[in-house]
Amino acid sequence: MPALDLIRPSVTAMRVIASVNAEFARELKLPPHIRSLGLISADSDDVTYIAADEATKQAMVEVVYGRSLYAGAGTRPVTDCR
Repeated sequence: MPALDLIRPSVTAMRVIASVNAEFARELKLPPHIRSLGLISADSDDVTYIAADEATKQAMVEVVYGRSLYAGAGTRPVTDCR
């Protein structure tokens, strides 16, 4: 039985916003108690979703906005399969 290829994702962008602007919070439709944001983008969205899920289990954080983007990669993300 062949072994699966190991996929090593890379973080492509990361940003922390300690005090989110009220207008930006409205645009994202954030709940009123959300005041700080951690933003992350990676070249494998499936791994990023797993990391976000693990973060919610290890710290007092919530995932309030998550999106996948298919931009012409060789395969589309599993989370986007229909």
